[in-house]
This record gives sequence, C-alpha cells and structure tokens, in this order.
Amino acid sequence: TRRLTRGDRALRGLSAVFAPGVVLVLGPAEELPWCAGVEYLGLEPASGGLLVPTTRRFELDPRLVERALRLGLGLSQGLLAVLADQRVVPLDRAQPLSASTLSWYLTQTEAAAP
Repeated sequence: TRRLTRGDRALRGLSAVFAPGVVLVLGPAEELPWCAGVEYLGLEPASGGLLVPTTRRFELDPRLVERALRLGLGLSQGLLAVLADQRVVPLDRAQPLSASTLSWYLTQTEAAAP
C-alpha cells in the first residue's frame, strides 16, 4: 500500500478503473502493489478476456460465461473483470493512475460511507 501513497512517480506504469466501492489497478504483475486484504485478478486462460479472482474457478465453461457477459453488456471486445461478488467491470476505460485521482476517489468513498 505504501506504493499507492508515494505519489505519481511510484504509480508510473499503472492504470486504474474506478467503480462503486472498488479500484481496479492494472499493470504488470511485478509492478502491482501487494498488500493484505486485496483481491487479485488474473486472466482466465480459457477465455479471451476475463480477469477473475485468482482464488476462484468458473463452474461453467469460461468461454460461455464471457460470451453471455459480452452480450449482456453490449461489448464485443476489451477486458472484463469479474469480481468475487459477481460484479462485472469493463476495463476499457482504464486511465493512468495518479496520486491525485486516487486521493479524490478515496475521499469520495469515505464521504459516502455510512
């Protein structure tokens, strides 16, 4: 987590997608910040573009799951993140991660917390 609070230089090479209650940080595995309590996603080898929790497996054929998700979302290409809570987040709008953007998101998330 220290890397995420060190500023833009430490975040170089990473991109992010912000969704309600979650920040998806994308980048080379060796560049990702590792910390307890974070869910890591990896490319499902049997699919063309699903990132899934590294601790989970699909019960159905991942290719069928991906096809159904793409039809439902109206997306023909691009990576899709399937989170442990079953939410699906398209990753086509990933933007370079910056300290100011991350700080803004965390402030918004804290303000919205009950």
